[in-house]
Amino acid sequence: MSSESFDTQIATQVAPQLAPVIGRHLHKLVGEIGPRPVGSVANNAASDYIESVFKSAGLETQKQRFEWPTWAHVASELRLGERRLNVEANPFSPSCDVTAPIAAASTLAELRAAQLNGRIALLYGELAKETIWPKHNPIMLPENHRLLIELLETGQPAAVLMVHPRLGQTLSQIEDADFTIPSAMIDPEAGVALLNAGDEPVSLRLETHTSPGYGYQVIAHKRGSSPSKIVLCAHFDTKFNTPGAVDNGGGIATLLALAEALAGQTFAPTLEFVAWNNEEYYGSTSQYALSDTEYMAQNEDMSGIIAAINLDGAGQTLGTNTLAQMRQSEAFTVLVDEVLAAYPGVARVEPWYASNHYTYFKREVPSVAISSEGVDNLGHYMTDVEVWVSPVRLAEAAQVVIDLLGRLADKAPAWTRSTASSTE
Repeated sequence: MSSESFDTQIATQVAPQLAPVIGRHLHKLVGEIGPRPVGSVANNAASDYIESVFKSAGLETQKQRFEWPTWAHVASELRLGERRLNVEANPFSPSCDVTAPIAAASTLAELRAAQLNGRIALLYGELAKETIWPKHNPIMLPENHRLLIELLETGQPAAVLMVHPRLGQTLSQIEDADFTIPSAMIDPEAGVALLNAGDEPVSLRLETHTSPGYGYQVIAHKRGSSPSKIVLCAHFDTKFNTPGAVDNGGGIATLLALAEALAGQTFAPTLEFVAWNNEEYYGSTSQYALSDTEYMAQNEDMSGIIAAINLDGAGQTLGTNTLAQMRQSEAFTVLVDEVLAAYPGVARVEPWYASNHYTYFKREVPSVAISSEGVDNLGHYMTDVEVWVSPVRLAEAAQVVIDLLGRLADKAPAWTRSTASSTE
């Protein structure tokens, strides 16, 4: 099938039918399976479901297993005298039961000067304004994060409490399986109470459980007649305690719908569908094999990839779908602009690097990231439920992907690649 006939036939006959299919997959993953953190029973149930969809579509399907700790939160309790304060253990935190005074710090200079040993470190302000990158993260580790971790590990507090910058929130901001100091999040209201407590002892009890575990990512192929391939991918894992509709139930539901729609079509390049796992906690431990490591063991040579298209965070009901490009040739930029001209509701945005397209563009593969901009406080929160994701808007994202596939069908990998050297 020529690229012109593919573009015309698929875009007009298949894409408009995708919204209800996407909605069905979305409900299964978000409404029925629910939170899907890596290493959990629900995460493995999601990988089983994804595998079944790929197989039902007639695709060659493979599950890649990787080892990962299974972590569970049992209980968290924080008391100041008789007063009980809101607290939530950070993912991968070990257990503790400690009563000690607070050592508070809002800057690295204050933390460096603080007497931490045996106390409960209270981090707020500048030190608590953002999630701390894991110390073994392979993508990046900001210098201020490295220093924060170093000062805490050197100072040896009995535990760490971090004050979330948003009122009423205890969303985790330390998510590192290699960080062995017990840690938890508190809301600003609790933070004020602790700052005003002086040297009054504070009691913190965290009950958690960690055991050996594993996860799977699922890869499927629609074999073509040429040696080149195009990768379509999305991750299906979530943070703890979030149903993960926007992040990333919508993306994986769209990937599954595309796999079903395209499985019966004739297409020259091989289509590779990758349901990534462990995107949310990637790089949070050096003790276990990463999902990226397992994938690269079978895909060392990426020179035959025409493009990688990643769906992560697309389709917000009150949002705008977005598209970013990385490592592309000027000709590929023009091609994408031509496609987007037919979609006035899709906005081109600047490159961003915190998702699975990183695996590809860091190895010089031209990459497209499709996401959306809309309501804040959705991704990673309990509020990230189905109502905030629109199957119709996800179908729009799917239509963009289908149009791109049609136009890339007769392109060689060299045509899409940038001649600029990598700086990431």
